Amino acid sequence: IPHVVGIKVDFKHPVVVQQCLDLIRKSIDKTPLKAPLWLNADVWKGPGGNAPRFAARSFIAQCRKTVPEASLSLGWTTSLFQAQGYSAVHVSQALSDLYHGPAAVLKPNPMASPPGGGRAKETAMVTFAVRAMLASRSPVQMTRLISAAPRGWKHSLTVWGEAGPAERKWYTGSDVKRYAFIDTKPPGKGALVARVTSFNF
Repeated sequence: IPHVVGIKVDFKHPVVVQQCLDLIRKSIDKTPLKAPLWLNADVWKGPGGNAPRFAARSFIAQCRKTVPEASLSLGWTTSLFQAQGYSAVHVSQALSDLYHGPAAVLKPNPMASPPGGGRAKETAMVTFAVRAMLASRSPVQMTRLISAAPRGWKHSLTVWGEAGPAERKWYTGSDVKRYAFIDTKPPGKGALVARVTSFNF
């Protein structure tokens, strides 16, 4: 089975976002993308996490305006010292910022040509970056994230961080592996264990 290689741009500070997006835009205009491109940032406060550096709606809007070909990879700030998983409040905030709130950025059925008519077709993928330990403790909310994709959009999970037997049992289950990218490591190990599972919508 051939491996699909993509590019993930992991933003750590909002001050660099627009400049980086502009550079990506210039590069794509010169040489169209031939591989998936993900734009990633932790834009929401999650279990035990600090306040995020990014304003969620602003980051999402910047990415969609400048590089609509890219998929959004959005996550929460978290802590290993938090015993609880992702709550209904965490998920509701994300979906509100994306689709449902008065200032929501994305709209259902976005597959039409971008304003101006010139650029390549927009992608319609959002992958939610979730810490394995916390996601495995909140399976109902993970299912909610996946099933909440409105018309024209697709959702997936990117499961990251340390994963022991309990976490692996969760993400290798048939209900998860269809829509999850796995990027985990064993507890206490420095070496990264990367596993990408197939997913269908």
